[in-house]
Amino acid sequence: MSGTRQKDAAELQQLPHVARHHALVPQTGLHPMRYTLISMLIIVSVFIVDQPTSSQDLHPGIIGKDDRVLLDEQGPPWDAVGQVNVSGYRMARRCTGTLVAPNLVVTAAHCVMDPWSKKPYALHDIHFLAGVRRAESKGHATVSPQRGLRLVHVAYAADRRFMPSAHFDCHLLSSDTRPFWFNDCDTHPASSGGPLFITTDGTHRMAAIMLGAAGHEYNVALPISEWAELTRSTSCSE
Repeated sequence: MSGTRQKDAAELQQLPHVARHHALVPQTGLHPMRYTLISMLIIVSVFIVDQPTSSQDLHPGIIGKDDRVLLDEQGPPWDAVGQVNVSGYRMARRCTGTLVAPNLVVTAAHCVMDPWSKKPYALHDIHFLAGVRRAESKGHATVSPQRGLRLVHVAYAADRRFMPSAHFDCHLLSSDTRPFWFNDCDTHPASSGGPLFITTDGTHRMAAIMLGAAGHEYNVALPISEWAELTRSTSCSE
């Protein structure tokens, strides 16, 4: 038996990457065939590692050779394809969407879903830019809120300066005159700058800030989509 082990060990010693393991065979008492399998795995792994890596292998999502080309051609159907951008407080997401009707864009569901809350992003945070060509596009649109949207307005009005007042059941009257939101929330001098919230799944989310009154019929607010970009920087530039 000892002669057989020595013969097997001598054969294993001739295999690449295995000679250095020869002294382990008689000590462990494991069958040499296991070391043969290990050596084969080592040889295969070395073969794979030694293969040259092309630059294309460094780009996730590209299968094989990169056959993409820049599309300069414009017009249908290319102009219907555009960017889906989601921007908000400390978050951003970028995807692609397709305009399939004058007021309908289709995209992947995960592009408009918050990965943490598993809920859709606020409508005013979703933007679509059609036919983007470098610094130009064919158009920009956001998801417009519907007339009658319920709002909550909070402010330190002049007549109640030391306690906040809230109007919990006011409404959006119109958002057709972009970028403003006309609303029927009750205000008083010093209410300007107060937030307007919308309620989503029981949670109040800031949607606009009050600018002022327009006569005695309605008030004017500026939606967050018009100024959210300013919150990304706390510094002032000249």
